[in-house]
Amino acid sequence: MLDVQNLRKRYDGQLAVRGVSFAAAPGEVLGLVGRNGAGKTTTLRCCAGILVPSAGRVRVAGVDLAADPVGAKRQLAFVPD
Repeated sequence: MLDVQNLRKRYDGQLAVRGVSFAAAPGEVLGLVGRNGAGKTTTLRCCAGILVPSAGRVRVAGVDLAADPVGAKRQLAFVPD
């Protein structure tokens, strides 16, 4: 399961992701839709542990990404594009 709560990401004072929350259960398909620059890629990179969120919480299979990044990443596969 992927559980994202109030995810925020800032770049040099510019808010790129504004309080995104969602959950995806095992076997569930989830899509992120939005215009160019909406923060879709940034959100996915934060969920995969590539970028550190400015605020919020990401849990992968019950493991908090901030508290145990290696343990969370063991539960996740990320294939961009």
